[in-house]
Amino acid sequence: MNSPDKTVRVWNLENKRQEAVLEGHISSIFCVAITSDGKFIVSGSDDDTVRVWNIKFKRHEAILEGHTRKVTCVTNTSDHRFIVSGSDDHTVRVWNIQVKHQEAILKGHTQKVISVAITSNDKFIVSCSLDYTVKVWRLKKKTQETALAN
Repeated sequence: MNSPDKTVRVWNLENKRQEAVLEGHISSIFCVAITSDGKFIVSGSDDDTVRVWNIKFKRHEAILEGHTRKVTCVTNTSDHRFIVSGSDDHTVRVWNIQVKHQEAILKGHTQKVISVAITSNDKFIVSCSLDYTVKVWRLKKKTQETALAN
């Protein structure tokens, strides 16, 4: 996904109508996620930021800064407490969505992180990188559990 116009567009899928255009990123958007409670949209961009948007009020809630290169992937926990992002800066970052700050930087990949996921029980983060590894991290402890290589 790539949004070169730097916007997140909110659509009503039932009536197939655009309901909002959310502006704030200063470069192309590469990834989005919606929290499982449907309250927030999370976006990652080439401007090195993760942004949180309130769906109901169609407004910007937070800018999460820390990555030093393009944010390539975002996801969030099922309990709506954490956002996880991956980046071209080789890191995975954990953000506390409630207080809107960075909780941890997970280092270990040697190339761009291209995918992040969280297990359904919110215990583990799984990241995939162009370094041909998949890493599993403990969310609570913010530590690497294991690495799987090609």
